[in-house]
Amino acid sequence: MLPDVLSRYARRACSMSLVKAADHCTWEEAASALDIPPVSGRAMANKVVSLLNALGTADRFDATLRDIVARVARRGSLVDYGMRRRALAGFTVIEWEEWREMCRGVGVHLAFRGGR
Repeated sequence: MLPDVLSRYARRACSMSLVKAADHCTWEEAASALDIPPVSGRAMANKVVSLLNALGTADRFDATLRDIVARVARRGSLVDYGMRRRALAGFTVIEWEEWREMCRGVGVHLAFRGGR
């Protein structure tokens, strides 16, 4: 288990590791691809890599990472989560009454809030 100070970096560092392994790029480029500031990304990666080395688990992590990259490559089309985040950045919550009226306008009648 990661110490509390590093646990918040682990997920991003793993994501950057996948991008780095799949695209054969630098930590900064991997961070940038995920909309993480490059300098912050490199710092996070360095902390997590140092911890993996200290725990003696770096080789196992690398092997698992290579396996994941190979599996993802076999799957074909990938989701661009960075693009999805950017596309939804300005998303506005629609109030229930407004949503119901919009649905009525296209012939969909909602029975009750939370219903199908």
